[in-house]
Amino acid sequence: PVMIAAFLDSARLLGDACASFNDNCAVGIEPNPEVIMGFFNRFVWIFVSPSKVFADIKDGKASWWQAWVWLSVIYLIVGYFSKPVQLAVMELNPSDLPLDQLDKQLEIMEGWGYWVQLAATPVILLVVALIVVGLSYILVSILADRASFKQYFSLNMYAGVVASLATVLTTLVIRMKGIDAIQSVADAKFSIGLAFLAPEEGALARALFSSVDVFSIWSYVLVVMGVMYVFDMARRQAIYCIIPLWLLQVLALFIGEVTGGMG
Repeated sequence: PVMIAAFLDSARLLGDACASFNDNCAVGIEPNPEVIMGFFNRFVWIFVSPSKVFADIKDGKASWWQAWVWLSVIYLIVGYFSKPVQLAVMELNPSDLPLDQLDKQLEIMEGWGYWVQLAATPVILLVVALIVVGLSYILVSILADRASFKQYFSLNMYAGVVASLATVLTTLVIRMKGIDAIQSVADAKFSIGLAFLAPEEGALARALFSSVDVFSIWSYVLVVMGVMYVFDMARRQAIYCIIPLWLLQVLALFIGEVTGGMG
């Protein structure tokens, strides 16, 4: 009887809370067309009219989470279409794992492991972005008379939407070549940068050349323009601010080359 009474009290409290939320919060809520259209418009503006995005960031109308949503959608789609490529590389067994261990990893990847990895993509994306942008913000805070991490983070997230096209294009090219064409780890890699100019020996050189591609340069230019607009910085100072971002990109590419990660 005591348990039943406690359950009924809890159910009554929950019902009252739902009714109160409906009466005091839900009723009367109407969509704001300006906010909704701004969310979609900024995705287009960052490519064709970035100054509008910079103005919205400066005025507080645009925030990092909006670009993060777009980036999450992009990388979730990329992750979905990359699954066959990842499985093909795993089957090549580049790490020379014992067959039983390899079979177990393939089974996990073909099952729940893949979905966990996919679901974690937005969180991983946000954590990595916070670390990278946070490190580069140190220089921004030194050079700028006034600086805001939130605004700088928003600038980088929107610039990241442009940079993400490199990953989209890379995945598209690999899939168009066909999964059957992946006979080595190298077959699962494709660079739209200048990696073809790098010597075969030398992971650092390959990382340096791979970091130079049209989408990365485009995104860095956007960051420079955005920093100049939002923080009223001189061009030279704004260019200095992207150096840490570029060095961190080279570091990530270098680690990928050393560990044999898929580019």
